[in-house]
Order: sequence, then C-alpha cells, then structure tokens
Amino acid sequence: MRYFKYIDIDNYQAVAHNSRAFVSEIYSKQIRDQKSIFQQIPWKIYLKYCPEILTAFSKYDLEPTSAFIYLIYNQAQAPLHIDTLSNTSNKCRVNIPIFNCEYSRTEFYTYKDMDLLLNTIWNKRAYGGYIELDETDVNVEKVDEVVVDRPTILRVQEIHRVLVDNINIPRTVLSFRTIKDPVYLLEEEDANC
Repeated sequence: MRYFKYIDIDNYQAVAHNSRAFVSEIYSKQIRDQKSIFQQIPWKIYLKYCPEILTAFSKYDLEPTSAFIYLIYNQAQAPLHIDTLSNTSNKCRVNIPIFNCEYSRTEFYTYKDMDLLLNTIWNKRAYGGYIELDETDVNVEKVDEVVVDRPTILRVQEIHRVLVDNINIPRTVLSFRTIKDPVYLLEEEDANC
C-alpha cells in the first residue's frame, strides 16, 4: 500500500507564498504563544489570500473545499494518531508545507490486529473523529515515512505521526480536503507495482 505521493501543483510558488502570508497573519497569536493547533481554517478568508488554490490541483481532477492547519512546536504535540475513521471522509488529503517541514517527517504505521484496534476504538468513542494511539503498543509497526517538503498526498485514515526536531519550529502544514478523494492517485500506483 502506498501511504503518500508527491505531486506537482499549478502555481505552487504563489500558493506557497500566499499561504504563508495567510498563516502568518491569521495565526500570529498562536505562533507568538507557541500554541499547537489542528483545526479547520476559515475557508473564505483563506481564498482571499490564495485564490490560486482553487485551480492548483486541477490536473488531478481535484477541487479543494476546505483545509486544516496543523501547527506544532514539539514532539508531545504530535502523537501517533488516525485523523478520522469514517466511510464518508476522504482517505487522503493534499498537504502543502508552510513552515519548517523540511526538518520533520511523517511516519506511517500498521496495526498487527486491525480487528482488535477497531474494537478498541469502538469501545472508547464513537467511530469517526481523531483517534490517538499508544506509541508503546506492541501491535504498532512502522511501515513508511515521508518528508512533506512539497505538495504531498497523505493517507490520513492510516496510523501516522509527525516527528519534529524541536528546534526548527513551528512545523506547519495546510491539509486540503477535496471533493474527489485523492486516494485514487495512490491506488493507481499500487495497481502499477
């Protein structure tokens, strides 16, 4: 299974520049206070800063509809997790690096007994939202990693975590949800292997 794929997007320099301006201005308090966040961004405000994003993924037949900001300052703020487990949510999102991503990496994991994991999740909370996992669990096994230093499709419904160096901070990405799930680009590559 492919866990990530680098992609080329249209107007990348403008998207990167305008996205950095958006984050620097809209999230200046969180940056100043070194507050970690993972939240949906104000989409209409973002589009005023970066209208180029609406056509940036067009060559992949992907249309962005919303995005999340993931801003972290230390390893404790980036636990092993699954963003969501839902049949109605995309399995993948397009991540755009904003600040200090070249000094971090995203690691992907499998769980040796997925039925046990899913039963544990069902027993702890409703199926759907953000789920943290215990990094000391012997059933967790690392299978891949990527440095998100350019636009990258990531499987967010798989177990993963971000490793930061705690020096080059904050590590910041924008993670875009699209109408069509970008997972098809990873599955095409799986089929061709």
